[in-house]
Amino acid sequence: MATKDKYQKYTPLEHILARPDTYVGSLETDNEKQWVLNKNKTGFDYKTIKHIPGLYKIYDEILVNAIDQASIDNKLDTIKVSIDANGTITVMNTGIGIPIEKHSKEDVYIPEMIFGQLLTSSNYDDNIKRTVGGRNGYGAKLANVFSSMFTLEVDDVQTQQTFTMTWTNNMQEKTEPIISKKACKKGLVKIIFKPDYKRFGLKKLDADSFALFEKRVYDACACTPDRVNVYFNDIKLCYKNFEKYVDLYIGNKKETNRIYESTKRWDVAVCYSDDGYKQISFVNGINTSIGGTHVDHVVRKIVNKIIDKIISKNANSQVKASFVKDHMFVFVKATLENPSFSSQTKTECTLKPQSFGSTFECSDDFSKKLLKLGIMEDAMALAKHKELRELSKTDGKKRGSIKGIPKLDDANFAGTSKSEKCTLFLTEGDSAKTFAVSGLSEIGRDYYGIFPLRGKLLNVREATPKQLIDNVEINAIKQILGLQQGRIYESLSDLRYGHIEILTDADVDGSHIKGLIINFIHTFWPSLLKFPTFIQSMVTPVIKVFKKNEEYSFYTISDYNVWKETKPCKGKTYTIKYYKGLGTSTSKEAKEYFRNKSQNTVYYIENDDASPHIVLAFKKDHADNRKQWILDGIQNNETIEYTGNNQQIDYSDFINKDLIQFSIADVERSIPSMIDGLKPSQRKVIFACRKRKNTEIKVSQLAGYASTVSAYHHGEQSMNSTIVGLAQNFVGSNNINLLQPKGQFGTRLMGGKDAASPRYIFTMLSNNCSQLIKTNDDPVLSYLNDDGMEIEPKYYVPTLPLVLINGADGIGTGYSSNVPCFNPDDIKTNIKLSLKNESLNEMIPWYNGFTGEIKPVPDFPGHYITIGKYSIVRDKLEITELPIGKWIQDYKEFLDSLIDDKIINYRNHSTEDKPHFVVKIDPKVISKCDVLKVFKLTSNLSTKNMHLFDANGNIKKYATPNDIIEEFVLVRMKYYQLRKNHIISQLTSTLDIISNKVRFIEMVTNDEIIIFKKKKDSIVNDLKQNKFTKIDDSYDYLLNLKLYNLTHENIVDLKKQHKNTQSELSNIKKLSTLDMWTNDLS
Repeated sequence: MATKDKYQKYTPLEHILARPDTYVGSLETDNEKQWVLNKNKTGFDYKTIKHIPGLYKIYDEILVNAIDQASIDNKLDTIKVSIDANGTITVMNTGIGIPIEKHSKEDVYIPEMIFGQLLTSSNYDDNIKRTVGGRNGYGAKLANVFSSMFTLEVDDVQTQQTFTMTWTNNMQEKTEPIISKKACKKGLVKIIFKPDYKRFGLKKLDADSFALFEKRVYDACACTPDRVNVYFNDIKLCYKNFEKYVDLYIGNKKETNRIYESTKRWDVAVCYSDDGYKQISFVNGINTSIGGTHVDHVVRKIVNKIIDKIISKNANSQVKASFVKDHMFVFVKATLENPSFSSQTKTECTLKPQSFGSTFECSDDFSKKLLKLGIMEDAMALAKHKELRELSKTDGKKRGSIKGIPKLDDANFAGTSKSEKCTLFLTEGDSAKTFAVSGLSEIGRDYYGIFPLRGKLLNVREATPKQLIDNVEINAIKQILGLQQGRIYESLSDLRYGHIEILTDADVDGSHIKGLIINFIHTFWPSLLKFPTFIQSMVTPVIKVFKKNEEYSFYTISDYNVWKETKPCKGKTYTIKYYKGLGTSTSKEAKEYFRNKSQNTVYYIENDDASPHIVLAFKKDHADNRKQWILDGIQNNETIEYTGNNQQIDYSDFINKDLIQFSIADVERSIPSMIDGLKPSQRKVIFACRKRKNTEIKVSQLAGYASTVSAYHHGEQSMNSTIVGLAQNFVGSNNINLLQPKGQFGTRLMGGKDAASPRYIFTMLSNNCSQLIKTNDDPVLSYLNDDGMEIEPKYYVPTLPLVLINGADGIGTGYSSNVPCFNPDDIKTNIKLSLKNESLNEMIPWYNGFTGEIKPVPDFPGHYITIGKYSIVRDKLEITELPIGKWIQDYKEFLDSLIDDKIINYRNHSTEDKPHFVVKIDPKVISKCDVLKVFKLTSNLSTKNMHLFDANGNIKKYATPNDIIEEFVLVRMKYYQLRKNHIISQLTSTLDIISNKVRFIEMVTNDEIIIFKKKKDSIVNDLKQNKFTKIDDSYDYLLNLKLYNLTHENIVDLKKQHKNTQSELSNIKKLSTLDMWTNDLS
């Protein structure tokens, strides 16, 4: 073909006939599954039929034309569809009809223009919001183009005329329109057409196409208003209600449970599907067999509801949206504004959700019923199955030697026929492994392996599959033991090791490690806990006592205390050695313990069902039950007396008497005291600072010093962070910082995360600390003891409740605490009112330097909202304060995320302690939006979670800040009385000493007592006879006086001291405890 002949030009009509796929879809016959009416005409069957997409499309265009008119023409009350034996199709609808008049511009009758001229439509103006299916100007004309005969009849009520016109030969030939007078009460549009069956490869309409056409009329019945009667071959269809229409697919409610939601523009039904995701959907009456954005919109809402519920049950669940969707059969009938589709065949809606003109929302009732369909349970089961399949990739198996696991010392017989007799030591770190290696020199390596844990094992009960798969330690243990995911073990011979022996320090963290290992086995292989020797632990002494050839070992402090009380001198003549960890033991001692391994081993057994106890301790959603468990543990104070000697311990006893000690300690570390507002680590820092001269010291050095003098047994980094936190004074940190920040201790820029390295910053006690925590109280405080060393007090008793001044946040096992900050002046006022037994003022949270607002939330007592500060001038939003808890750097990144969406740009004028952003924004957007919400200029505070330790060491929830003040006042007044009593006692003792010294000097100078050239015993006897007072069961305070003190001048000084002390004693007796408090506050 010559180049000039390669190019062709089609008319629109010729192009449609030459390229039908573009307009109506394929003209070829396909075998595919479709919904069609069953033989009894009581429901739909989903079966494989012969289907010609193009033929179905031209039929559907005519029917959709009638459905469209039903949505906009209130006079339309009837649609009739009939198909005769020759395959001639008639679609009729009543209504206002089509005007029988010529178009003002085109000089053609409007009915002819609508049905006989391509690219004509009343739906071209997209500025008008329409809820019909037509849009592109093809529609019913396509049926004309692909028909051998196409007749249009129109009755016009307005003109009392009738219009008839016929097209033939694929709309290429036509008759002249016939217009005549006709008396008509209703308008009418009737289309009679016979598809050009030859073009579709047919001689006549086949049975499968007839079934599809019939089914589509049932769709039309469900997609038209209630007033419209729909007929097929003169039989009226009775499925006007969309919910009833759904019955045709899934049976009635007794047969299939479903839920249904109907609003003005959305009808949605959902039921469980056991054979994958399915959908039936319509947009403005068009059957969107592929679905599209409207279905995705609905499905996303439903799936999110189910996933939210699953996550509320198990935060680590890895249920994907597809897992939920795969169990859904969803029905959607949507009315959208100006819908768009992926092609002229209109099988898939592509309109963006923001252009729908409405949204679908799941009502509370719909959501509640949704969770009862079984979809959620199957989605969770599918997720679990996939998790197990993924986790099984890290399975171990029983085999001989294994390689590639760092630090594993494998038993020689592990994985062999003797594996059931093998024991794997799981040790707390490398030092404990060294301890075990020393011990194995006594019992050999044939049956014993060692694997050191890197700290604490993962809590697998709350871990995601990804966390488990990525956890090197978990995978290593599975490989070493030969554990297989999901397997129920009936014999220990199926494993590489028949026993696990846990080797940890004899402290609460060691108990936690034991618990985590037990939890690991119980979560995945609970059958192994049935074997009474599978999990064991080696117990080592916490104290040893030595005296010459005697040696006693104690496995608990309580055992030691009982022994000590049986000794005449309370054990003081013995040498005591505390074993804080396995590292304290020598190699010789390790060998001794392993030599007597049976005496130092305990076995964990399952007499009763241990599951509820283990789950309680480690499952996240049991937090409320854990609270009571911990309270009971504190009150009962039960512990396990480890004795060794093949001791057997129930798993439930281990959880409730041993592991609980870790949980109690964790709460004590994390939750502050109501009295001084401090956690133990913070109290240790204050104690250390008061113990040394108050001069500047590096934070890193103070951390080391505090750890030494207060017996802090945790990480150095944790202590560094504690010190930095006590010194911070930016908005949102402390109202009154107890330490001075000498250097960069963090700012509002990053909420304190921008603090410099502890090696480069200095600190010391602040003047505020000295004013709030008085040294006068030190003698009457109760001090703790660690290994015989006196350390920090149980709590300090400040002059004001620091927990309200600086607030508190903490998370421990079962408990958390959140206390907002309050104004010290408000606190002082309420203390004074409390002392007068008057009603206290309500206090609002207050943060030093905060320039925004803090308001109570109406109708929600104890809840407050903090509001940033902003102003609007034309297109500028100026933000000069952020809500409490939001930091400048984070907010800058938030604004970055809004560019090109809600804002145009912004300028940052912030300093390290003062936020200042100028945001440029479209004024129309500002006028419509909620600035506080859109720009996240609020945060919430609450007094509803104020868990604190009271003066008796019990954890207590305080309802209001004033409850804290009332209780604090009682404790503070008690300690003022204790301080007063102590001062009186000290002054009285001082007066007695001074009086005795004066009398002693006078008697010596008057030769009434001779001290020269006499033995000490004789002098002591003289002092007894003269009834001198002993101090600490001794007269050394008199006998150690120097010669120059035995003078008249010293007597005068002592009498002056006596007078002054007497005056001081008199004054303190007159001073009330209230006066003492007032003086401290001045």
